[in-house]
Amino acid sequence: MKKLILLFPLFLIWGCSSQNKNQIPQKIRKLKNLTVITTNAKPVDKISFDPVATIRDTDNIFINIHDAVGVDGRGRIYIDGRNTINVFSPNGHYITHFGRRGRGPGEYENMLKMAVQSERLYIYDNSTSRIDIFTLNPPSFSHAIIISPDKWNKYNKLKQLRLDNFFVRNNGSFLFEFNKPGIDMKYKHYYLADSTGKVISKQIFKRRYVDITNGTGGGQGIPTPFQLSKPPLPSSRSSLMAVSTDGHIFSDWSQNFLIKEYNPKGKYIQAIYHPYKNAPVHTQQFVKNYLKRFKRHLAKLRNGVNNELQKTWPALSYLLVDSQKQLWVATITKDSNNYEWWVISPSGKLLSKFKWPGKRMKRDFAPRHIRVIKNGFLYAFRSDTAKKTAELVKYKIVFKPH
Repeated sequence: MKKLILLFPLFLIWGCSSQNKNQIPQKIRKLKNLTVITTNAKPVDKISFDPVATIRDTDNIFINIHDAVGVDGRGRIYIDGRNTINVFSPNGHYITHFGRRGRGPGEYENMLKMAVQSERLYIYDNSTSRIDIFTLNPPSFSHAIIISPDKWNKYNKLKQLRLDNFFVRNNGSFLFEFNKPGIDMKYKHYYLADSTGKVISKQIFKRRYVDITNGTGGGQGIPTPFQLSKPPLPSSRSSLMAVSTDGHIFSDWSQNFLIKEYNPKGKYIQAIYHPYKNAPVHTQQFVKNYLKRFKRHLAKLRNGVNNELQKTWPALSYLLVDSQKQLWVATITKDSNNYEWWVISPSGKLLSKFKWPGKRMKRDFAPRHIRVIKNGFLYAFRSDTAKKTAELVKYKIVFKPH
C-alpha cells in the first residue's frame, strides 16, 4: 500500500501533464488513489457480441421489455412474466416457471426488483414490503424478509423512509436504498443490512434525488404540462450505484465521469475519472421555449424546471459492474439514439468502447436494453415496436486486441 501511495503523485502528474491540467477540477485532483483516463486514451481491445441464444414471446410465454432478468451461476435465465418467473436454459429453451400473483409465501403483486446471487433469487414486492427468497436447484420458495422500518428503533430516521431498491452480495447481505415518500423527497439514503434484512450500519451514503415537484430539479416520473409519462427534462442528473458480488460499491453522480469505489462497509478505496465533455442539449432558444410550457404551473414547479434545465446532458446514463468486477459505463453523446458504452478494468484501464441502442431523452423511465453482464455473456432486450413484441438475446462477449 505504501508503494501505491508513493507512486500516486507521479501518476497524477503524468495524467495532468498529458492534457490540459485545468480539465481536472482541484476537488477531484485531491482524491486519494485517483486514476485518470486521459482524453487521448485508446481502448486496449476491440469488442464484439456474438448472439448465442434468443428468447421470444410465444402464445404461452410473455416477454416484456419492462421485465426483470436474472442469470444464475449455471447460466439459467430468469425472466418475470406477468407475476410468474419463467426459467430458461443457457441455450434459451423454456424449462419451467414458479411463483404466482398473490400476497402469500412465494407470491407477489408488484415486483420492484429481481436479483440472482449465489444460487438464490430475490424478489422485492413493494406492495407487501417484502423480499421473497427462492433457492434455485430446483426453484423453491425459501423464506421472506419483511421490510418494516418501524422495528428498526436504533435508526429513527428509517421510520420516515421506504425501501426503494436493494443490492445483494454473495454472502446474502444487502445494500438498501431508501427514500422519503411524497413530493418532499430530496435524497436517496443507503444503509447496510445483514442477510435477515436487519440494518446494521448508520447511513453510509446520502445521494441527491432530483425532483422538479419540490423545486430542486428533474428526475424520474416528472410531470410536464401534458402528462406524467412524457420524457424527463433533457438535462436531469441522477445518482448511479452498482455493487459487485464481493460487496464493493461503485457510485457516480451523472454530471461527471467520476466513479468512486468503496469497500463492503462503505469506506472509500479509489476513484476513476475522465474529463468527459458533456454533449450540448439544445440551443438557448429551445431552453427558452421549453420553459414557456410551464408558464401556468406553480412557482415551485417552475423553479424546479428552471434549476434543472441545463445546457448539457449528463456525462453518464448507466453504471453496471460484471462478475469480473469490470465497469460498464453508458456515456451520453451527441447521438440521440445510441449510448457509447465504456468497459473499464478494476484498476481503471480503458478496455474497450462500443455503441448500443438507447434513447437519451427517455433514459429516466424507459427500460434499459442491456440488463445483465455475467461470466462472459451480455443479456439485452430487443423490441419490435410495430409488432409489439420483445426478445431477450444472449451474446458472447469477444475481446480482440487492436
